[in-house]
Amino acid sequence: LTIPTDLDIVPQTLEILEKWGGDALRDADGTQFPKALEKADAGELESIYQVAMWYSSGYGVKSDPLKSIEYYQKAIEKGHTDALYRLGQIYINGDLGRFDWELALPLFQKAAKAGNSYATEMLEHYEKDVKAALEGDLEGRVHYAEYLINEIRSYSEAYQKPEFAYALGFLESAQQEGSGRASYLLAELYGGDYADRFFEKEDNAKERYVELLKEAVERGDASAKVALGNYYMSDESLSASERETLLETLYLEALEEDKEAFESLMKLYGGKIEGVPANFEKAKALLFKECGAENKDACYYLADAYKNGAYGMAKNWRKAAGVFTGIEDDDAVYAYLAGLYLQGDETLPQNFELAATYYEKGLHLLEAKEAAMTSENTLWFGVDSAELFAYRAARNFSE
Repeated sequence: LTIPTDLDIVPQTLEILEKWGGDALRDADGTQFPKALEKADAGELESIYQVAMWYSSGYGVKSDPLKSIEYYQKAIEKGHTDALYRLGQIYINGDLGRFDWELALPLFQKAAKAGNSYATEMLEHYEKDVKAALEGDLEGRVHYAEYLINEIRSYSEAYQKPEFAYALGFLESAQQEGSGRASYLLAELYGGDYADRFFEKEDNAKERYVELLKEAVERGDASAKVALGNYYMSDESLSASERETLLETLYLEALEEDKEAFESLMKLYGGKIEGVPANFEKAKALLFKECGAENKDACYYLADAYKNGAYGMAKNWRKAAGVFTGIEDDDAVYAYLAGLYLQGDETLPQNFELAATYYEKGLHLLEAKEAAMTSENTLWFGVDSAELFAYRAARNFSE
């Protein structure tokens, strides 16, 4: 890939950041902030707003939320409606050491009324995720805490984020009031996939993890049943038969509420757990039951079983294709069916025309999703260009 030497991407990058509502324009050479500050102090509205963004994000100058508030307020006084939204964000993003929705809500309401779509989204988020928690509702507190944790779990030191302390307060109070979901979420902080991001060092983390999982199971949380089963999967203190019985009990109890229970049961019945023999009859019964109940994951398992001759089933691609009868309106299903007809076997003759039709249908669904998200000016990563390209290439090849 050759990039023209005369291409200056900085202005383009700044333009993109501004278009997509970036936290601030990046001060690429360290000279832009002083110039903007001078103009802002002279009363130029856009410079006031820009300086406020810089103080908020720390681009070009040390982050200073109080200074940012000062300049956003100046911008608001001069009629800058987007500053209403930005100021509201400061009150609820933890930069001030608190999450003050009481101050933020009126700002979001005014900004939304002036046409700011981001403010409208924040009001919807408040109604959906926040309001019940602030009103003291038990499930509302757990829901909001889970939302906050999911927002910061990608950070390597999430425990340092103000959202963590805020979420932890909600979870601990809900756990003390008997919430199984709160117990499970607390357990995940000690021993889940991202546990090292939430506590700097905990000597008894493993013990605390199991203790909280057991508490959550006693309170009926399905996710905790799956997690506890997965923990016992490698517990050498139990005999193989004891593990098999315990795991099956936990996974079956969780099956209706937690989709991961299905995956764990298939691992159990498929002989993928050391020391526990496979049980193909139970595996097949589970596949037929769950696929019949429109569990799409189970249908893929069943189709693959027919395709590859797994779980003691005879290879039969015609039956693999038949699994998806009535549930075809899905781009991944179309891709699966296209692949079957593109290759074919003795039970399902090759059919390039039908393969191309399925690829076209899958591509149409993907492009429709992409167009819908683009029309909302939303960056969406559910369908990337590589996936679209693969569909187009496969369709063209089959043609």
